[in-house]
Amino acid sequence: MFQNNVELRIGSTLISELKRYVHENGTYRESGGILIGTRSTTQNIYEVTRITFPPPCDDLQRLSFTRHKAIANGAIRSAWLNSGGKENYLGEWHTHDEPNPRPSKMDECVIKRLARHTSCSFEHLFLIILGNSNKIFIETATLPGGTILGEEVELPWPD
Repeated sequence: MFQNNVELRIGSTLISELKRYVHENGTYRESGGILIGTRSTTQNIYEVTRITFPPPCDDLQRLSFTRHKAIANGAIRSAWLNSGGKENYLGEWHTHDEPNPRPSKMDECVIKRLARHTSCSFEHLFLIILGNSNKIFIETATLPGGTILGEEVELPWPD
């Protein structure tokens, strides 16, 4: 839970999928995807229900990657339609080739820009960064305005 009483839940199956992706593909080139999920109607609890993975057409570089926007937008729209409007865009995940991942200045700019310009129906966005030593870094931004609220959460990956 973040200091602003926002909670992000990610099931062990999804964590295992991310862990498997990093194990199979490494972190020497950045890659990433979209977080899709729901928000509790009574509490500030968000749950990641789906994660997209990079298609072959994404451009993966040493310190950055470029996502194929049409494919990502299609995944979000499909989740929204198939869930009757309950699932929507929650944020982004990507890899860093470092043991203790932290957001770069570019990452901070991206989450602020997304928070200012996204048409997301939720009040918070999330950024997850996966490192190369079984650690993840999670950050949240409050909408609208792009102000980053809450605290960073670093968790060891489940075995």
